[in-house]
Amino acid sequence: MSDAERQSAMTALEESREKFANSVKGLSEKQWKFRAAEGKWSIADVAEHLALTEGGITSLVQQQLMQSPEVETVDTAWDQKMRPVLTDRSTKVQAPEPLRPSSNFATGDAAMDAFRGSRMKTISYVQNTKDDLRHHKAPHPFLGPLDGYQWLLLLSAHTERHTAQIEEVKTSAGYPASVK
Repeated sequence: MSDAERQSAMTALEESREKFANSVKGLSEKQWKFRAAEGKWSIADVAEHLALTEGGITSLVQQQLMQSPEVETVDTAWDQKMRPVLTDRSTKVQAPEPLRPSSNFATGDAAMDAFRGSRMKTISYVQNTKDDLRHHKAPHPFLGPLDGYQWLLLLSAHTERHTAQIEEVKTSAGYPASVK
């Protein structure tokens, strides 16, 4: 990973973290748990999913991906299209079972603390790693093989995708009004 790629990944991770945090700031418990319809995710569900995904993908990059055989060529095709593809909410994707929410966090604060802790570890890893992220790949269930740098880009784009989902929930009919 070049210095420019490292900086780009860190900026994207920091910016998506802040957008997500701002989207849930000051929510009441009713707003946190509101579902627009049966089977739809609440904001609490989205936050739990993001917390689970963050830790899982960072572990995948640090452990499983770096154990994969080294590839000679770097395919940068996903570098530029990752964000537009992932933030396009017109395409719905079912989360893999281990990343589906199951009410593991009692409060919004607990979910956000878990996400922030995992994101801090991710950013620290990006800042300090000497791992050759560009020459090791792991398969994504929908996107195919991604190198370590692309997995990091995926984390920030995935957070942006779900931050947009939170904003959709907030504009749903019946969404509880803010408590003044």
